[in-house]
Amino acid sequence: MPVRWRPALLAAALAAAGCGTRKSFPVLTIESWETPAAVAEWKAWDTSASVFQDTTIHADGVSGLALQFDGSRYRWPLAMKEFFPTPISLKDADVLCVEAWVPEDMPSGLAFQFGVKLSPKHGSPPVALHHGWNSVRADLHGSWLPATGLDLVTGLELIIKADQPTLKGRVVFDNLRTERFAN
Repeated sequence: MPVRWRPALLAAALAAAGCGTRKSFPVLTIESWETPAAVAEWKAWDTSASVFQDTTIHADGVSGLALQFDGSRYRWPLAMKEFFPTPISLKDADVLCVEAWVPEDMPSGLAFQFGVKLSPKHGSPPVALHHGWNSVRADLHGSWLPATGLDLVTGLELIIKADQPTLKGRVVFDNLRTERFAN
């Protein structure tokens, strides 16, 4: 049976992301990884990690993007997608969001951050991950990004950080999207 997202955790995820309890609404689904072709557009940073379609663990739909990694070979594994030749725009959004699943047998100490490639790349503040589904959110108006340039995003990265440099395992992502705050 697929592992599914638990909506009751949303308020806690909003607070943890520094978004308070403000309600937000979807603006753009960037990726839901429902097809092998969509998964193929994402790459691992190097050979210490791999990405693949996971049909057993997903928040919605039929699949998610699994990032399998070996922290002893590279400490900050990541999945990335380049938007060439046409950049995407995040200027109409307030929040960048993704659901991230961490298996129960994974030791604690994992964190997640978004990488947003403008010119240069910018990394969101890390957010601690817990076992099960996590709704990870980054404020697109935070100090980690410049006030201009969000209409020319050339790539996105899903980055895992671990307290233990030798950690091996996988994290599954689903529903990469932008949202706007309600007025």
